[in-house]
Amino acid sequence: EARSSFARAVALAPDDPLANLRLAQSLMGLQRLDEARMYFQKCLDAQPPERYAADAKRGIAQVNAVLGK
Repeated sequence: EARSSFARAVALAPDDPLANLRLAQSLMGLQRLDEARMYFQKCLDAQPPERYAADAKRGIAQVNAVLGK
């Protein structure tokens, strides 16, 4: 399962923006939205390249829209 692979990657490299982004995306696909938002934010906190930052910001906006925040 993709989520478990990305979770392992984050466990090994917690500050890796791409690992956090991919974990967030997989959690979003599983409708685990609060967790997804947390990992999207961790991606942003790691000061990723702009392409990852844009995806993380978009993910947070989508989660917030679904959750009404």
